[in-house]
Amino acid sequence: MGVVEEIYEYALSRAGSERVKRVVIGVHATLVELEDGRAGVAYTNREGPLSSVTPGRLRGMNVSDALGLLLSPRGLEVSVGLAAVNALLNAAGEGVVEADALEQVGVAPGDSVVLVGYFAPYVEALRGRVRRLAVLEFASVVVEGVEVYPWWAYAAVLRDADKLLITGSSIVNHTINYLLTAPTRAEKHLVGPSSPLAPEVFGRYGVKTINTAVVVDPESCATILMEGGGFSSCFREGCLRKVSARLDG
Repeated sequence: MGVVEEIYEYALSRAGSERVKRVVIGVHATLVELEDGRAGVAYTNREGPLSSVTPGRLRGMNVSDALGLLLSPRGLEVSVGLAAVNALLNAAGEGVVEADALEQVGVAPGDSVVLVGYFAPYVEALRGRVRRLAVLEFASVVVEGVEVYPWWAYAAVLRDADKLLITGSSIVNHTINYLLTAPTRAEKHLVGPSSPLAPEVFGRYGVKTINTAVVVDPESCATILMEGGGFSSCFREGCLRKVSARLDG
């Protein structure tokens, strides 16, 4: 069983009779809101349309069926599935604190850091702050002062890493199945709003912290995403809140 399948099983074991109230598939991010008011977000993977579900029929779907979309080979469906996972799992609770990801990770000037997924706020915060910053990314990106590699080069890039920051977008494109099981001495951290609070899953792979987000105002988040905004806009408007959980006790 791969990491994505483990996330699905973990979320499914916590699902009840909840139904989907609303789905918003924005250009940058996807939101799933449940009828009980909980909501989750995920990066929008546009590689592959909705096919196993018909647009207009997601509303009213049982959450367990929505979770099953996480296992789809279609990008948009996986995005909906992960947002549904996060609607169930990402909430304030014991061991969950409001905190910035990089503060929790604790990078040092001498660190060699590998960031999986080009996430501009992290790149800007880390560039010039650490000894080496490398990014593993699907798209072709050129950034001054940053080494950018295709995701399939992960084994060579991770060889000398001190910190590995895996964005939740790696779940949406299923590359997390390879990244979390790759041999590395690097300290592993999950970062970004797409990341599910599933400590029992990620703890088995040596992940130290999960740094994600909780939707505190689904209506505002939905409006922002429908109007073309993304996570940064949601944080700025206060409808998305950064949270973190430490898994190493």
